[in-house]
Amino acid sequence: MVFLLLKEDLPMTKIETFRWRMWHIYLLIFITILLTGTVIRYGYRIQAAYSLDDRLYDYTNKKVSIKSFQNIKIGNFNVLGVKFGNEKALERSQLAVGRTYLAFQESRYKLPKHKKNSKNYDIIHYYKLGKDTGKGHTINVLDLAKKLGYDYPGSMDNTMYSDGKDEFVKFSSYDNEKVFYVNLRTHKATKTKPAKVSQYYGFDKPYRYLLSKDNFSVGHKDDPLTINSMPLIWTKERNFDDYKDQGDNEYSDQSLKKRFSLIIVTTDSLNLDDAIKLQKELTPDKEDIYWYFTSTDTTTGHLEEVKSQKDYNLLVKESHN
Repeated sequence: MVFLLLKEDLPMTKIETFRWRMWHIYLLIFITILLTGTVIRYGYRIQAAYSLDDRLYDYTNKKVSIKSFQNIKIGNFNVLGVKFGNEKALERSQLAVGRTYLAFQESRYKLPKHKKNSKNYDIIHYYKLGKDTGKGHTINVLDLAKKLGYDYPGSMDNTMYSDGKDEFVKFSSYDNEKVFYVNLRTHKATKTKPAKVSQYYGFDKPYRYLLSKDNFSVGHKDDPLTINSMPLIWTKERNFDDYKDQGDNEYSDQSLKKRFSLIIVTTDSLNLDDAIKLQKELTPDKEDIYWYFTSTDTTTGHLEEVKSQKDYNLLVKESHN
């Protein structure tokens, strides 16, 4: 015998018999508020932990990286544009540029500074010029310092050194009593000073030395604009804000200022006349570009303005050549 069950005879499920009640709505509201509060509280704790870290630790170049390299031209000069990530945290005094590498130090130490702590770290980020990006390659310089008998490495210098084959960065304590050099290729440290300074492309000594000093000025005598970074040109400086990338229609005016943090001159064997030409490319509205030397540095014994390579050779003492 076969029995047929009509649809209306089937037992109804709990879902089908469910009816919303006001207390259900109140319960959902309560659960939503509870979950939202939990998420906010968790996020606040994370943020508080980060803020506490900021107060308890001393950072150098925190989360600095390189976003991009790009070869470009400014007038007839070849330059390499560099874009940094988290540029605001970058300490320029601890950025070294050589013939092959760009490097900077990143560190975190428990306060008071250099108090021993498992979360302390000190590393070198280094990049092959024009090639590596992101965090680049890293070297644990804190471990290297300990192998040499130092508790911590100290600060990295902004000069790159060379032994004729490899490039090195220098670390020294504040009293300059503890000094060592790190080979960026082998990741080894030595107390022996490499034979020479590694000249990056562009201006050689004495021009590189001269251009790095604060006696290089642009503008009028009564209102000079001092340049103290060339041939490492920082695009956020006041001397750069008039520059227009004439040869690149894809980008708007002042595009180099927007696209790059730093520009490295890569045209070789430049002198002071070349420096003036390059500066005029950057600030075409400035007529006067000159260096000034105090009486102790000049052959005349008077304050002198130098506006060309010829003036420099004539007026500046040999000790600066």
